[in-house]
Amino acid sequence: MRRSDIFFLASWVRVVFATPPEHSHFFGYYNQSPLNPEGRHLLAHRVSFDGRNVEASDQAEVGYFDLQDGSWHTLGVTRAFNWQQGAMLQWLGPDFPSRAIYNDQEGDRFVACVADVASGFRRTLPHAVYAVHPSGRSALGVRFERHYFCRAYHYEGVRDDRWNVPIHPEDGILAIDLEAGEARLLLRTAAIASFDPTSAMTGVSHWLEHLMWNPSGTRFGFLHRYGNHTSFATRVFTADADGTRLFCLPGHTEYSFTHMGWRDDSTFVNYAVKSKPLAKAYASILDSTNPLKAVVVRACRAIKRIIPRDFVDRRRAESGYALVRDRERVERLLSNGLLRRDGHPSWTRDGRYMLTDTYADETGYRHLLLYDATADRVHSAGRFFSPFNGGGYRCDLHPRFSRDEKKIIIDTAHTGRHQMLVLDVDWRHLR
Repeated sequence: MRRSDIFFLASWVRVVFATPPEHSHFFGYYNQSPLNPEGRHLLAHRVSFDGRNVEASDQAEVGYFDLQDGSWHTLGVTRAFNWQQGAMLQWLGPDFPSRAIYNDQEGDRFVACVADVASGFRRTLPHAVYAVHPSGRSALGVRFERHYFCRAYHYEGVRDDRWNVPIHPEDGILAIDLEAGEARLLLRTAAIASFDPTSAMTGVSHWLEHLMWNPSGTRFGFLHRYGNHTSFATRVFTADADGTRLFCLPGHTEYSFTHMGWRDDSTFVNYAVKSKPLAKAYASILDSTNPLKAVVVRACRAIKRIIPRDFVDRRRAESGYALVRDRERVERLLSNGLLRRDGHPSWTRDGRYMLTDTYADETGYRHLLLYDATADRVHSAGRFFSPFNGGGYRCDLHPRFSRDEKKIIIDTAHTGRHQMLVLDVDWRHLR
């Protein structure tokens, strides 16, 4: 493949910064912006390996690039990270523009570190964080020691077998005071598992993940997953900040739910696809370490190329981003089902544009998309080839807006290694 073919950008998008090729760089998930409020400092993880899963002995530098001169500044080193979500590295709230927080490991426990960019001062909190409140003063957390035994984004450094049970009485979502360093169990996994249960929930593992605050921090969403490493089901929940007024999105027995994105305080989108046994079997193969995985994937992609297009379109019509009114119902599918591929959605503050991506298509390209809800139109911003399309080390774009929403930051492996790009968007073209 020629170098000019590894990615394509729309005419209204241009690269303004790319991380250097000497190391692999990535940020992680899509629900936080790596750029600080001034748009100058870009948070990143830096590692010396690539193309494999994280091992217990691996470390990642956490730090930031100064976009004015391209220089790299190390804030610390962590052993509590994974490819998809990193170490939960993020800027710590609107009142602390020079502070960043990330997870780390101390002995047989996971902790969080707060680093001050200006002074170099660091302090350690006794609990790892998952979703920091918009105020920057509190956070939600999970038992990452428990996630080691689940099909969840976990850390490799601690294996504590007492958590290796279907439901642990002390597992759940933690409320963490970032100033005092104290934590309490806000929602127990056992309580969520007993919320309107079905027979399929009996005797299998349960865990909670993908915690995400709404814009003002009054409610948060999370996923309840149950099953095993290769086959699991998902329910979508929201709750008040104190864990009360639980809402479970209906339809989880009929649809598979994945990624969530708050549009405003009372509405969100969630990708939903009609449950199909063959699709679940294929997903389990992708997540496995079976030596025949590559052969099966190539065969499935070859079969997909000869299936009639109208048949594919009919099946995809049953999936898309469902617009949900919190605590009420699903209102409709966005764009009449044109956004039919799973991705990682986030919204502009005015609720007009949704930024998302896709997993790899049949030729290995991930697509970067902007959906205009006012015009009901999908704009293609670009596509990026990746050699890492399966397993824990795959490189999803995980697109995020800068805080002024003038730029988009993505992770990409089109160079053959995980890297980050900062893209400038000409919004006049879209409007």
